[in-house]
Amino acid sequence: MARDQERRTGKTTFGSRRSAIQGSLAVETGGAANAPAVLMLDSVDATGAVTTRYLWVNRNGILRISSTFPVTELSDGVAVGDQTGT
Repeated sequence: MARDQERRTGKTTFGSRRSAIQGSLAVETGGAANAPAVLMLDSVDATGAVTTRYLWVNRNGILRISSTFPVTELSDGVAVGDQTGT
């Protein structure tokens, strides 16, 4: 994708396909107990309504998703996919 097209689409690239160095994105927690780092992703439906989803990994390593910002990392939202546990 050309750089000018990337700017129009809002794409941000980490790393390079031309390099052997692996790209990464760090979303770090502030270090407070029960407060994991949270990734917020928006989707837009046909009417233009925006819905935000929140993703985080809890202290047990379970990836969780919720439509509300997590307050309790172990019980808010639901486990993603076929994971078990809290």
